[in-house]
Amino acid sequence: MKKILLAALLCAAVLPAFAATPVRLSLWDGIAVPSSKDVRGLDLGIGSYTDSVVGVQFNLLWSRSQSMTGWQWSWIFAQAGNMTGLQMALVNKADNVQGVQYGLVNLADTSRILQWGGVNYASGSSDIQLGFVNWTDDSRIFQWGVVNYAKSMSGLQLGLVNYTEHIDKGLQIGLANFAKNGWFPVMILVNGRF
Repeated sequence: MKKILLAALLCAAVLPAFAATPVRLSLWDGIAVPSSKDVRGLDLGIGSYTDSVVGVQFNLLWSRSQSMTGWQWSWIFAQAGNMTGLQMALVNKADNVQGVQYGLVNLADTSRILQWGGVNYASGSSDIQLGFVNWTDDSRIFQWGVVNYAKSMSGLQLGLVNYTEHIDKGLQIGLANFAKNGWFPVMILVNGRF
């Protein structure tokens, strides 16, 4: 009896969160059933645009959302204004990421946590970038790739070529390391500042 009562209370607490639009089937852009642009559950389709998704946005070609909390997945392109969770596509774009971008090309204004792919770009600040080419204005923790660029960095750059204009506190390890205010402007193997 206690298990049944606990299950009923849990369902009563969780179901209202999904009551808005638990499942939305999208054909293309705004052509969807139901037509609501706020989804609390699953947005499934070929290509869709929503204002807000809390849950999963799973589309074959492309996904766009102003606010995404959960998992956004598409084969080709995924875009979100504010992204909290996991974004996966060949090309990912988000204004603010709190979570993971995983794809061939990852673009963000600010990235908190991880960008993982072929080319990673954050025009603002970034925590962790793993890829062939990593580019950010402000790297705070770690860049690992063939070419790493940070206008300003604190942490570690690990790659063949590492470049930064300003090291707050950090280390560059690679074949060629460029840092205007490092131990030397150009160093082989290791450069840094503490």
